Amino acid sequence: MVKDALAERPLDPAGTALLVVAVAAAVGPHVWHLPAPVVSFFAIAAAYRLLAIARPRLLPGRVLLGLLLVAGLATVALTQGAVPNRDSGVALLTVMLGLKLLEVRTRRDVFVTAFLGWFVLVTQFLYSQALGLAAFLMLPFLALL
Repeated sequence: MVKDALAERPLDPAGTALLVVAVAAAVGPHVWHLPAPVVSFFAIAAAYRLLAIARPRLLPGRVLLGLLLVAGLATVALTQGAVPNRDSGVALLTVMLGLKLLEVRTRRDVFVTAFLGWFVLVTQFLYSQALGLAAFLMLPFLALL
């Protein structure tokens, strides 16, 4: 089996920081639609990931990620209820994107996170199709390229 030399290279800290900032900008307009605990969960995860860029040993292991997953699911369930709808889907996607930021370790993870970021961008259009918002969302879209 042939190894991919690019996949073996470590992640660039500046590129990882740009990824976190771009994803946070993509989630930003959802602040008006999502409950505060969901937005806080994402913001804490993104801020912690930025801190972990300088100190990679701070990245959580599988057990802690599993506990954070349960906490994130509980946050969405308690704030959105048991009825699946647009808001609960976007809230769940936002929480999962925050958790994905915490497990970015390889280039494949970067690509998956970028695609999830684009998906979050598109979900903003479920709430508003304003031209100004679309112009703003071009910035994180281009940053995620």
